[in-house]
Amino acid sequence: MSSTLSLDNKKWTYMEYARLDDDNEFELLDGELIKEPSPRTRHQIISKNLTFALEKHLRETLQGLVVQDLDVVLDQHNVITPDLIFISSKSMGIVSDLNIQGVPDLVIEFLSPGTESFDRRQKSRLYHRFGIKEYWLVSPESVTIEVFRNEPDGWKLAGVFGENDFLETRLLPGFNLNMNQIFV
Repeated sequence: MSSTLSLDNKKWTYMEYARLDDDNEFELLDGELIKEPSPRTRHQIISKNLTFALEKHLRETLQGLVVQDLDVVLDQHNVITPDLIFISSKSMGIVSDLNIQGVPDLVIEFLSPGTESFDRRQKSRLYHRFGIKEYWLVSPESVTIEVFRNEPDGWKLAGVFGENDFLETRLLPGFNLNMNQIFV
């Protein structure tokens, strides 16, 4: 379960966050440190499969870059570490040696019993507020990927893709993900 750490109701900054021990799994949301639990085995297997499919497509099309578990610095009080991050070729200027400095095109979070509510509420609002174009929620439990598109009035559900479906997204022209290859 995600938990919040606070020091005298202090609002943390990126500079303070950057000094934390690298072994800790924290994110920074609106100045609050959030401790994330370690992922489960099924999560890791599905993540590897999805990463492989995305990387294969991106190597063939040169549309951008996909990375795992890397800090995304949105501003001095918001540093997130999505499970997967897609940065389009047009946005490669936000990629630094240490982290991502700006808004990626797509973030993908894997749901677990301890993080689902947090991912659907707080993170979702944060991602929308900063203008991330798409947000995917991967559920190992229900064997689905929910795809949300950022619209001015909120997230628009573009589709819920299950085991026998093929996921497509306008962010990645030509990408056609066979869901049976992800949830094995």
